[in-house]
Amino acid sequence: MRILLQFPEGLKQHALTYAQEYERKGDEVIISAEPSYGACDIPIYEAKLLKCDKIVHFGHTKYMDIREIPVEYVIIKADVDVKGVMKEVLKKIAGKGYKKVGIITNASHLHQVSDIKEILREGGVEPFTAKGSIRCDNEAQILGCDVSALNKIRGKVECILYFGAGYFHALAPGAVEDYTLPPVLWADPYSKEVKWIDEELRRIQKKRKIALAKAYEAKTFGILVSTKIGQYGLESAHEIKRAIEKEGRKAVLICGGTFDFTSLNNFTDVQCFINTACPRLIDDQSKLRIPIINASDFWTMIRAN
Repeated sequence: MRILLQFPEGLKQHALTYAQEYERKGDEVIISAEPSYGACDIPIYEAKLLKCDKIVHFGHTKYMDIREIPVEYVIIKADVDVKGVMKEVLKKIAGKGYKKVGIITNASHLHQVSDIKEILREGGVEPFTAKGSIRCDNEAQILGCDVSALNKIRGKVECILYFGAGYFHALAPGAVEDYTLPPVLWADPYSKEVKWIDEELRRIQKKRKIALAKAYEAKTFGILVSTKIGQYGLESAHEIKRAIEKEGRKAVLICGGTFDFTSLNNFTDVQCFINTACPRLIDDQSKLRIPIINASDFWTMIRAN
């Protein structure tokens, strides 16, 4: 069997090891060098071009149904101590006097959620978790683009604990959610750092608000449509275009796989971009001379008019 292996950037250092394991089973292996932005970004075109029989995607849970080719999802479970960092978590929570805490995490730590909940209970704190949308339907799981698990518990808790490494998931609540978040505590079990990240979340939300204010004044919009299978939103883009034109403003659809901000800056006739692709695209908006807002914030703007 010929298989295509796909890794996120943090796992590419182990790609050869995993490739050799499949080769020992008798498979012919090809490793994708393309950046992988999640399970929304499965390399179907490359696999079919290379005549592969299967794609093996590392690091994420299933995001969508794919019929064109079999896809196997491999989760790399974090082998890291929970108890050590949770001692500091309990101290931080006690310092605020909180007794009800929501838990969110990424795919690598799903197997540790029950341990985290037990430690919180032993420390006199009531833990809350929920399953999110169909895209991340494991208990307490969030994606960089989907924090629906948080939304289901936010009204029941005094703060949120994000357990995991890296800013990408830790800052997801501020990047893709509305502007009324409970306090968020980030516990990184690798660095052992535990800190409140409300200031960082507010900075992200402030950037979104500034871009939204500029969008109110814009007369010409470029609507970004991703050609990645899990980010594809042409129907949404058409709906946005109709709403813009109904207000007497202009809009054009702009498609791409990976949007390069240097290239986007060359669209000098565009006064604002509206993003229907991955909502985390706007994380790097400081690299753009032209303001960019997500589709959800666009509809906020329209309802306010």
